Amino acid sequence: MKCSFLKKGLVNLFLLASLVNTSGFYLPTNQNTSAENATVNIKQTIPHYDNIAVLLIDMQYSFMDDLDGAERQELVANQNNVLDYCKEHGISVYEIKYLGEGDTINSLQGRLKELEQAGNLHQITKPWDDSFQRTDLADQLTNENIEYVLLMGLYASACVEGTGKGTLRNGFQFLTSRSLIADPDYWGNDENIEWFRTRGLHRDKYTDLLNIISTGSIEKNMPKKLLPYWKEEIKFSPIAKSRKDIYTPKVLSSSYQK
Repeated sequence: MKCSFLKKGLVNLFLLASLVNTSGFYLPTNQNTSAENATVNIKQTIPHYDNIAVLLIDMQYSFMDDLDGAERQELVANQNNVLDYCKEHGISVYEIKYLGEGDTINSLQGRLKELEQAGNLHQITKPWDDSFQRTDLADQLTNENIEYVLLMGLYASACVEGTGKGTLRNGFQFLTSRSLIADPDYWGNDENIEWFRTRGLHRDKYTDLLNIISTGSIEKNMPKKLLPYWKEEIKFSPIAKSRKDIYTPKVLSSSYQK
């Protein structure tokens, strides 16, 4: 009887030991699997704030004058919210100004100053609609290991679109929202939103873009089939038309010549 009881006790002790993890804590097998899956899911959704930058394009008084009051107020409020987001997460912002068109409007200067103090503001002065032409913007983005840029500013179907084309030509991808860009109403082209939707990641609400960035799912949400940007007539803003003498387009990279 004693031998049989001792044998049964040893068997039970062995079974209990098999359920104890290496740290010495009891952990059921199914919970251990769930914990491992949870760790994997967390890793897959960590946002990568270091591979995205924001381009604030031509938010200067001479361009703002063509927008009506309500549209101007909403646009600036949305952009300020994005700048707050950038400050919170350490995202680089590039303040881009058109040569000879004055300073960025005062309504954005407060946030820009805070970003500058945090070391996250870069300033670019461009002589052309495309912010990459005759500037070192591409080099700066490359040095920061940037893969994506969030476009916001004026005018949507001129300088913002031109910068979108430059973004693709230089090997980056873009995000934007109709709530962060604008054209004068009398242009009557709905900010040329269809172009942005078919060449990059577009959402009507900028908050949707911030959610995508926060969940680290830019690539997941990027359209799988993007149209090429160069097989269409390039539109020039009035300023650009007067400066065609300085336009020297770069050779397209091999990935965009197919």
